[in-house]
Amino acid sequence: MNIVRSSPAIVAGFSVLLFMTAAPTAEAAFCNRGDKLSIGCPDIEASTTPDEATVSGSSPGGAENVGGEPSRAATPAEPVAEAPAPVPEDPRPAPSATPTMDDMGGLSQNLVVNEDAAGASIVRSPWEIIYVSIDDIASFKPGAGSAFMEPNGWTVKGLPTNFWTDTSTQVVDGELFGGPASVRFTPVRYRWDFGDGDRVMRSDAGKTWDAQNVEEFSETPTSHSYAKSGTYVVQPSVDYSAEYRLGAGEEWIAITGVVIARTNPLAVVVTGASTVLVAKDCLSDPSGPGC
Repeated sequence: MNIVRSSPAIVAGFSVLLFMTAAPTAEAAFCNRGDKLSIGCPDIEASTTPDEATVSGSSPGGAENVGGEPSRAATPAEPVAEAPAPVPEDPRPAPSATPTMDDMGGLSQNLVVNEDAAGASIVRSPWEIIYVSIDDIASFKPGAGSAFMEPNGWTVKGLPTNFWTDTSTQVVDGELFGGPASVRFTPVRYRWDFGDGDRVMRSDAGKTWDAQNVEEFSETPTSHSYAKSGTYVVQPSVDYSAEYRLGAGEEWIAITGVVIARTNPLAVVVTGASTVLVAKDCLSDPSGPGC
């Protein structure tokens, strides 16, 4: 058999080392006796140069490869995408709209704050969300605290009268949604209705003149002056922020809004200033006029 070895050639973008046989052998390789009698054999011509190899020809009943263009490799078929495997159904029961208790008989402690809702929220099951608002903790009531003034029960028209409240943070225990809970109240603002039409809201609870190291009838952040003589009833109130938790050691969760608690009212007698002769000074007779 005669073998002609050509130099490497570029066919359809691949580097190929082409081995070619003499024409009779090439025909025998592609066409057997049965083919010759039935459909005929393709005419194949090949030529080589030092730089390339060209194969051209025509198949029986087909178009001739005109112009001797190099043969091209067939384009591989696109891969067929497989259908995704079906997702197994969730065997868990559908969400319930009715509040439930956990296996321990208490509420779940998985707490989530929802800023878009009016209050914080508690997740009590994988699906169930309960929102806690100020109305929900109506049974948890903070102590109102106490209100004071000086001079005690009276004042002088046009002079500052000092007012203050005595309050503190309080924790109240009770039940929330059928389970034990605690609510923590923290004083944040103080409202004063002085009875003469003047109402103010302050962030300072106030202190005595002595605690502030100032003289009597000095102005303070919580003082008020009456323009007319008369008897007035002062009604103080305290705004408490609220937080709750569902068990000891759990995190406190803030609730939107405040709880307003009234303290004790104060009766004030406002008089004009005048000079009065007395037998004793206030140190000797603290209950004397003007003391």
